[in-house]
Amino acid sequence: IPPLEIEPEFRVDEISEQNAQKFELDKCAFYCFFVPLKDDEQIDLHFYKNISCSDIVYGFAEVEDKGLKLPTKMDLIPHSYYGNFKLITSLQLISTSPRVLLGMEMAKDAHFLDLKRSELAQNVTHRMVFFTKRYGFSGIFLKFDSDVLLTPGFEQFVELLGDEIKEEKKRTGRKLRLILSISSNWVRYVYRRMPKFDAYFDAFYLWADETSSTSELPIPSFAVPVDPLHNSDYVPLKDSLARNAEHLAGTGVPRKKIIIGLSTWTRSYFIKNNELKMPEVESLVYSNEDSGQTDGTLAYQEVCYLLDSKNKHQLNYDNRSETTSLVVGDQWYSFNEPEHAAFTHKLDWISNHEFGGIGLYSIQGDDPLNKCTRGLLPLHRSVGDRFKCRRGTKRGNLEQLGECTRLCFLDLEQSRNSFDFEQLQPGWCSHLVIGQASTNPYSNSGPSKGMRLALKMYNDWERERKPFLIISFAGTGDQWRIATSTPTRFVLIERIRHLLDEHNADGVELNLANGGLDGPNNAYQMNSFLGDLRRTLGWKKQILISLNPSSFIDQLNFDFANMVRSVDYIVAIGYRYHRYFNSHTGHHSPLFKNSTLLNQPKMTIQGTLEELIYKKVPRKKAWNLLIVSLSAEAMSQHFVEDIYGQRSWESRRIGEAASAITQNRIRAHGPGVVSQTQAIN
Repeated sequence: IPPLEIEPEFRVDEISEQNAQKFELDKCAFYCFFVPLKDDEQIDLHFYKNISCSDIVYGFAEVEDKGLKLPTKMDLIPHSYYGNFKLITSLQLISTSPRVLLGMEMAKDAHFLDLKRSELAQNVTHRMVFFTKRYGFSGIFLKFDSDVLLTPGFEQFVELLGDEIKEEKKRTGRKLRLILSISSNWVRYVYRRMPKFDAYFDAFYLWADETSSTSELPIPSFAVPVDPLHNSDYVPLKDSLARNAEHLAGTGVPRKKIIIGLSTWTRSYFIKNNELKMPEVESLVYSNEDSGQTDGTLAYQEVCYLLDSKNKHQLNYDNRSETTSLVVGDQWYSFNEPEHAAFTHKLDWISNHEFGGIGLYSIQGDDPLNKCTRGLLPLHRSVGDRFKCRRGTKRGNLEQLGECTRLCFLDLEQSRNSFDFEQLQPGWCSHLVIGQASTNPYSNSGPSKGMRLALKMYNDWERERKPFLIISFAGTGDQWRIATSTPTRFVLIERIRHLLDEHNADGVELNLANGGLDGPNNAYQMNSFLGDLRRTLGWKKQILISLNPSSFIDQLNFDFANMVRSVDYIVAIGYRYHRYFNSHTGHHSPLFKNSTLLNQPKMTIQGTLEELIYKKVPRKKAWNLLIVSLSAEAMSQHFVEDIYGQRSWESRRIGEAASAITQNRIRAHGPGVVSQTQAIN
């Protein structure tokens, strides 16, 4: 029998090939899963024409004490080159060269993790590596039950498996890849052990396709949507993919080793009521197709017809958790819809947070026969087209070179054009503050169009080192008073947390330039808000608060001694010492206070800093947290005309009589430009 050759007509189309090269060149992974649903299923290789995977997992083989139980009886066909193992590994011969990994699960009755049976564990790991290598796979994808990861025997097993892989590399010169799968909602239990395994595993695959953690039973008590990115009214915090991914990254596991797994399958239940908010589950909806699924999961091709125009069923979109669900009578469904905002926002989030890649489980659940008439494998194609690899950037100051803190502010709201981030030289800004989101507690409109554009441009900006990304929240004095009060405080805090997490921002600026708090009770109110915000964000996120000069000089709105316990920086706005409608001429940013032209010496940068340092904030802390912000914009005033229509401006000095009647000059015609007149209104 001749050796297997790739058929001449089997060619990856141009788009898929370009996408596959993108994942390979940018060192970013896209894991795909081919998991046969029948024991006698033979692989049709043509599925690969429509996807662009960097890694394909075939499985799952069961690891037993005495051997491996193969995924199907067609994997190794006696006296034939055309078994599934040979077919699937032959994909490594095409131009885009995906790696093909063998997925392995632990058999329920296996005992090789018993600490007292180390010899058995050594035999098992030797067999796993030998089998993987012999049949042409590039590595092993471990999908053991999550509770197994907590056992002492698993640690011993990983060490032995790692030693076997090293020995194999010595013999052949080629290292097998080793991937560990972790259930997303088990991260909070196993995260402490993961740094120990970092040296053994090439990647950690965060498996989000698990039954909701609202119940330990096979059937959950409440229906939670598929792949929730964030928590919301529909999703408990423990099921948030973002929270669990960040939790794992916070243990010291490199982000580039963390792969975020999503699902092509649908959760489906009969519910006791038609409530959209976590409906109570009664029983499972079983598959009508011969897919072998008995756990309430349906393939996309089994539910896509529900969204046809003739059925008129409306997809419910929860933009907080980035999930979609559907209620049809007493049946509830949740799935990832290709090209829907909920799905694309997940892809953007994974990309913006610079994780190591993405995965989709599985090819069988993603309409491989085009029954939905939307093209073959629509979710896989959407990932290939939409997902952008991030190389990983460093942010902030180069402290070892003695660089100081330098804030740059960008607000595209008043600009007709965008902004070219390439114009910013590496040493110009340590922080880039992008504004502005509203603090209005009664509005849930989210960031403005200009702000979303600026955030997208920042995340698309490719540079080895970028400034810290800070998102600005602004409002009037009344809005801040309402937003920081007890009933609405946590609404604003959750909005800030969500926006920072969505765009992978490094912190928040609380901009009180348009009005502060004007009563003795408000000082306690603001400090309570800042304390709760700090507890929510932790110390890895920065908090900046920007205040008007009057907050330092004339008013006692803020308890600075307690404020400094919660904030990283206090930004003294240094360009509002003089207003365009004042009755005399002046400068908006006077530096020194000893000029005889100034009638309020305290209303200078020097006066502000002395007031803050000597009277309100301990000197040692002030040096590290006080920042003065200036404006690149000018300010204009009109001189007063006398009764003869003559202007008195002979001395051209500060302090001349000026008219409060002004003509607003709208100069926001350049990219990101806001006039001083606009900025202080």
